[in-house]
Amino acid sequence: MNRRAAVLAADSATTVRNLNGATNEIRYFKGANKIFQLSNFAPVGLMIYNAADVLHVPWEVVVKEFRSSLGKKTFNELREYASEFFAYLSGNLRLFPEEIQKQVFLIAAVTSAAQMINRASDSSPDNALRRAALEREIQALSDKLAQLPFHASIDEAAVLNIPESWHQEIRAKLLSFSEASFYPDDLQQICQVAVESVVKLPSETLPMTGLVFTGFGDTEIFPTMHEYHSFGVILGRHVADLKATEKIDHETPASLKAFAQTSMTDTFTVGFSEGVFFLMNLAIRAGLKKLTSDLLNAAAVDAAAVPNADEIIEDARSAICDELMSRARREHAFPLRNVLGVLPIEEMSELAETMIKLQSLKEKVTKPSETVGGPVDVAVITRAEGLVWLRRKHFFDSAINSRYLQRQEASYK
Repeated sequence: MNRRAAVLAADSATTVRNLNGATNEIRYFKGANKIFQLSNFAPVGLMIYNAADVLHVPWEVVVKEFRSSLGKKTFNELREYASEFFAYLSGNLRLFPEEIQKQVFLIAAVTSAAQMINRASDSSPDNALRRAALEREIQALSDKLAQLPFHASIDEAAVLNIPESWHQEIRAKLLSFSEASFYPDDLQQICQVAVESVVKLPSETLPMTGLVFTGFGDTEIFPTMHEYHSFGVILGRHVADLKATEKIDHETPASLKAFAQTSMTDTFTVGFSEGVFFLMNLAIRAGLKKLTSDLLNAAAVDAAAVPNADEIIEDARSAICDELMSRARREHAFPLRNVLGVLPIEEMSELAETMIKLQSLKEKVTKPSETVGGPVDVAVITRAEGLVWLRRKHFFDSAINSRYLQRQEASYK
């Protein structure tokens, strides 16, 4: 983003997860749409990453239904569009029937319980030791959950009113695909813990979709971005956490942010990725330890005479890494942000598209499966023009679908 526009660029790879017993099977496809016009009349857009659907409904369908429902309604600030979108998801039984909400909830609870069972099963071949390990797993999670509140988006009354039949279904599912010889006599506690883990730890038990809202509210002169993590609809309520907000203003000229896969953008902005920085930390620590050992040996000093050597080494490592990051920001990130602040929109779009293509190329030559790939879509949002496409794949040719264009034209009247 800069003061002129927000530019969104996204690849076409998408992740599909299916539960097979206690295992999540993952598939990747390269035909997904990830950038959407959130309103037909306001300069706001939505980009998604990670999971491609919510409760088995593609996000593309959800967004288009919301856009139709929103009509000509506008808001003063971008965050209000996100609030309106989340309110639309909550209680929407047409998109998310109660039976589907129940199925997704129970799958998450069963998966949470199955993970504890699998860890206990792998801990020992002896059933008595397995049972003891499972009881420790259950108690540890129970103690953790006791310290946590329900997620802010969860209806606590709905949790307290979960019927006993749901617990019975969880017990039946656990007994159906796992060896039961080391289970506790009463599975009530593990079922209760599994249910609580869903409503208190949705980020650890439910599929996550990143939702990136960007554009302009009616009173906003410069673009804004809000990033949320969505965990779907639980007991009638949409559950999401705000992860980041970035605003362009008179003091902040530009912003460049990557989602999901960030290594290439990190390298471009600060000179190295998070993974490389982590490896540098390890190398610096190992080098300092060797240096300290060599100096002590050269001085014929017993290492026991410096009992806080590890603390000194850690302080030195931290200072080196802090200085490295400070210089990277000063010499790379800040100058880049200043240049980005004055870039024409066309060059901003080229930069965004290039970052996606470089990330895709990096994965193609370094990883067995590509989570970034396929055609790159690029959209620009300005206050005056709204959302306009610079690159866009489509499953049909608009030139031979005149009736579609006529229907679109009619929808704006």
